[in-house]
Formats: sequence, structure tokens, C-alpha cells
Amino acid sequence: MGKYANASKRTPKFSSDTYRDDWVYVGRSIFIKGHGLFAAARYVKGDVIQEYKGEKISDKQADFVSGYCKKYLFDVNVKNKTIFVINSCDKSKSSAARYINSTLNYTDTRRNAHFVQYKKKIYIVATKTIPIDKEILAFYGPYTFGVIHST
Repeated sequence: MGKYANASKRTPKFSSDTYRDDWVYVGRSIFIKGHGLFAAARYVKGDVIQEYKGEKISDKQADFVSGYCKKYLFDVNVKNKTIFVINSCDKSKSSAARYINSTLNYTDTRRNAHFVQYKKKIYIVATKTIPIDKEILAFYGPYTFGVIHST
């Protein structure tokens, strides 16, 4: 079993603002007002932390998502075309990965993870060592950053 499959296997099928397991937990963010995703285990560069799970919706359906739920959308693309969108707004259908916060930009030194699409799934992958109890931060991109920090 590969590193992505292992991450999918240990990723929960639900989330909450009090979620905790052996790999990650949700706590008060030190980066923004609200919650964040934290390492419950030590990760090194290249480790796959968790799959970003949620309800699969069409790109057209995503256009009608409003309010705070807009910040929980993640496009899955093939050949630069969106084939579906992962909507992790509903905690009962999403993983704790929905709590990962975005840094100010890609070169922000606080960024310690990034998103990788593999076989039509989205994963959080460590870009450097992340010690236990450190908040996991990734850059979502300029458009998504604006949406996340607008609410």
C-alpha cells in the first residue's frame, strides 16, 4: 500500500472542531481567529498527512455555494479542467483537513505543507518537518486565500 493510500485509510470520514486522533487534531489556531489543524504526530518532508475529504459536487453546483461554505471547496482537475469539486462544509461528510489554514503567500516561511492531487483525490503533504503540536499551514492560492479570509 502506498503513502497516499495509507493516508486515505487513516483519514476519518467526519470532522469536528474537537477532533483528535493519533495523526492530527483540531484546536484554536495560532495563525487566524478560529480553528486550525495541528500535528499529533511528527511529520518529515514528503509525509502524506491526510486526505481532504468531503462531498463531491459538480463545478456548476459549486458556483451556487455561498457564505462561509465557499472556503471549504477544493477543485479536482484533469488536464486543466475541473471534473468535480470537493465540498467539505458539512462536518459529517468531511475530514479534519478542512481545518487547515492558508498562509499569506506561497513563500511564507510559516507554510509547512502543501496540497497534492493524486488519482483524483487531494492530500496534505508536509514540505518540511512538522513537530508534534505545530499548526499545519498551507497556501491555497491567491483566490482561495481571499475567500478564506473574507468571512
